[in-house]
Amino acid sequence: MEEGDRSECERIMRSRKTSVSKARRAQMLVLAARGLSNRQIALELGVSAHVVGRVRKEYGRQGLAVLKDRARPGRPRSSRDEQSVRKVVETVCQAPAKGLSRCSARTLGRHLNIASASVNRILRENKLQPHRLRSFTSSPDPQFGEKSGGRGALHGTPDNAVVLWMDEKTGIQALDRTLA
Repeated sequence: MEEGDRSECERIMRSRKTSVSKARRAQMLVLAARGLSNRQIALELGVSAHVVGRVRKEYGRQGLAVLKDRARPGRPRSSRDEQSVRKVVETVCQAPAKGLSRCSARTLGRHLNIASASVNRILRENKLQPHRLRSFTSSPDPQFGEKSGGRGALHGTPDNAVVLWMDEKTGIQALDRTLA
């Protein structure tokens, strides 16, 4: 191993911003430069001797390029399109389909033709928990979605106005209670 490569490997090992796998490969090369065998390096680092041998062999061919992570197999994760996120959020914020008392990620995924893992991820990112709801309150207004986006019914209020909303809860009887 050349002195420049060795100092670069030692710098990578000391760096806090280096990934663990890259630092471990650099450490393998430094230990190999000290004259340790593949088996000794493997025992010291807790890896298999086969991995150490592969890293050393690739270093002979590629040099320090062996420290870079290789491309992982499989399809790369695609970014979720906004349309799917919007569909899931709108559906969860409405009453469930007829015959369903609650909405799970699986039933929602089947209903929207989206993978349930994606539905779970979208729900988690938007902090929605439809499985915890015991009852639903939905508006009969067909333009509720448009109105709820902006000020909706409050379009005539001034910018600095204080607006108080009162919600009628029909399931709860309001009782006048006084503190003694």
